[in-house]
Amino acid sequence: MQYGPIHFSFGVRGDEVKPVLSWTGDNSLSNNSSDAQFQVWKHPNGDYYLYFRQPKYSSFCTFVYFAPGCEVKFTEDQPGGSNLIWNSANGDVQFTRFGHDTRIDTAGGHFRMQADSNNYIHLNKNGDVTFFKDGSGHFNFYRSSDNHTAIQGKDQAIIKFLNSSDTVQIRNRNDNGYATLEVGDCIERSNREEKKNIVKFEESVLDKILTTPVYQYHLNADLDEEMKRLGILMDEAPAEIVAPTGVGVSIYAMVSYLWKANQELIAENAEMNILLKDLKERVEQLEAQAE
Repeated sequence: MQYGPIHFSFGVRGDEVKPVLSWTGDNSLSNNSSDAQFQVWKHPNGDYYLYFRQPKYSSFCTFVYFAPGCEVKFTEDQPGGSNLIWNSANGDVQFTRFGHDTRIDTAGGHFRMQADSNNYIHLNKNGDVTFFKDGSGHFNFYRSSDNHTAIQGKDQAIIKFLNSSDTVQIRNRNDNGYATLEVGDCIERSNREEKKNIVKFEESVLDKILTTPVYQYHLNADLDEEMKRLGILMDEAPAEIVAPTGVGVSIYAMVSYLWKANQELIAENAEMNILLKDLKERVEQLEAQAE
């Protein structure tokens, strides 16, 4: 454990204490007895005391201080009867300013990088990041209540990255259902070089398609007055088109399934055309004989 320079100063306006504090090093200024700590105490007589705890594993500390116009006293004991009014473990500090109103500060113990007072990036203690625009949350990166990583625009749909699988979900703004995804095109990667264990699917699909009902329905998150959706139910769908996750059907698999059905219908149609041609020739022969 080691520390570099620590810069600390404080002044008092009424009963308000909001120090300037910065440090370098690989540890924090916490309530842990092995860490460094600053505290400001107020005595009933109006005097203020600065208390500093030396880190447990530091062999020495060097103080460089400036206190113009102030009487400086050193003591190893906290002044009796005094009240703790500021603690480096959780107290607010003044911000770091870079010019043109850009600054880094804290709000309620959370970290902020500000372009100005209405446009800034906010990082809370849970690691959630919010981008503020014109004074309101505009874009969020956060951990959802069910422990997945999520991205959400202001009062908009949510992109959720599941931690249980390589799955991305598009959720509605309340995260209690799914949202609509609109794209110019949706490309399914289908290169032979990216596949293995390739076998031709030879099963007939027409009977399964005929026995799989199609329904109109609302999703649970839909309003009753909205237009109903059209589709099949996963528990009644052919196993070949159920998604590997087991929570829906694969559109690519369904299209391929219907492609196979078209192939079967085309083959049956070709056979019927041959049969029809043969029957037509026989009728013509019989009519010629009758004449």
